[in-house]
Order: sequence, then C-alpha cells, then structure tokens
Amino acid sequence: MKKIITLAFAAMMAMSAMCFAAGDGSVLNKLQKPAETMIAMFDKSAPATYATVVKAFAPEAAKNFSEDVFKQVQKAADDKFGTFKESKFVAFQRMDQADIVAYLGSFSKEKVVNLAFIFDKSGKMVNFQFTPVQVQPAKDAKKK
Repeated sequence: MKKIITLAFAAMMAMSAMCFAAGDGSVLNKLQKPAETMIAMFDKSAPATYATVVKAFAPEAAKNFSEDVFKQVQKAADDKFGTFKESKFVAFQRMDQADIVAYLGSFSKEKVVNLAFIFDKSGKMVNFQFTPVQVQPAKDAKKK
C-alpha cells in the first residue's frame, strides 16, 4: 500500500512540475523569435531589416532605437566582432520585472560573444547587450 501511495505521489509531483515548466516554455518560445531576429541583423547573407527588428521593441525603447542607431550597432559589431558566424541559445532567466534571453555568438574577430536581450513582462524588448567573452586558458595548458 505504501508503494502505491508513494508512486501516486511521485506521479502527481512530476505532473505538477511539468505544468509549471510549460508556462515558462511558452514565454521562452515567444521571446526567442525577436531575439533571433535581432541576431539576424549581423548575418550578411540574410540580414534583418530595421523595420523587422524595431517591431520587437517596447514603444519607449523603440523611440531610442532609430534606424541610424540600428546601422551604428551593425557597424560597431562588424568593426569590433568581425563577420558573424553562428549563435546558440544558452539561457533564459525570469525575473519580477523582466526576462532575459541569452545566446552565445561566434564572430571572426571575437570567438565568443554574449548576446543578451532583455524583455518586459509584455514580451517587448527593452534593452540588449553584446559582450565579448574572454576565455582564459587552463593553468595546465600553460605548463605544457
């Protein structure tokens, strides 16, 4: 009898955990599309346009992200990071006032760049940050 109760309790806990995670998963799916559109602005083979990217921004943030700023960001990334190669999703953080979707990008000049996108609770982008990641060689590698 104890085994049946324990098994039923474990099944109930597993189902509730899946239900709680499902809510976050749908939010993540919703936020990944605008983040990936923003990343596409670096892809020379099929770059995203300003009109496509600005749709993802909250109204207040869109006021500060003009077409000139869009072009400046593209140029600065090209100058600092080089040619875009690829990106991979790495993290999703939920907070009280905002959600963060993060990718690691690879460019010709910078091998690893953290691409972070901050969204308000309505799912609109309010900020972004692109930071090169400096990979430190392992101490054992220096001795060889």
